[in-house]
Amino acid sequence: MNLTAISPAPDGWIAVEREGGDLVAVWVRCEADEHGGVVVKQMMIHAASRLTAATLRSISPGRIEATINSSELLRRAALDGARRSDPVLRRLQQGKVPSYRKPRTSGRKPLRRPDGTDPNAFYAEVAQAYREYVNNSNRPAVFIAEEAGVPVATARRWISEARRRNKLPPGEQGRAR
Repeated sequence: MNLTAISPAPDGWIAVEREGGDLVAVWVRCEADEHGGVVVKQMMIHAASRLTAATLRSISPGRIEATINSSELLRRAALDGARRSDPVLRRLQQGKVPSYRKPRTSGRKPLRRPDGTDPNAFYAEVAQAYREYVNNSNRPAVFIAEEAGVPVATARRWISEARRRNKLPPGEQGRAR
């Protein structure tokens, strides 16, 4: 991320401009760290088109912090901004943040390793868990693995076998469905 300009805004946010790419704007709010500098605590991103993983990877909070900390004027502006109240942030912080650690909501029993007695029933349970998790996350295999206490590779094999047994529709590369 080649930064071209960093400028404080009157509302406490610091605007970051960069060279190239499809990123339109990044704004950060900082807080003081224990060494007298600042660290990025909040970030807003506006992309010209779809916000992609590549765009997110191109943003370096560490580089932004280093640039702000290297300028006394920017560092003071960041610290002053941290003291200002932001009504939008206050409203967001008062709201409940959804948790995707345990998105299981149905009354089904927790998924466990198969005991080998009824494979079809087991893969039907895997499919049910998959459908539930895919509605809340793009990482259903991770949640199935966590729930069952197995490696993610095992959960992926279970999902593949559930698909092979027609308990789930065929998958599409790159996106959990």
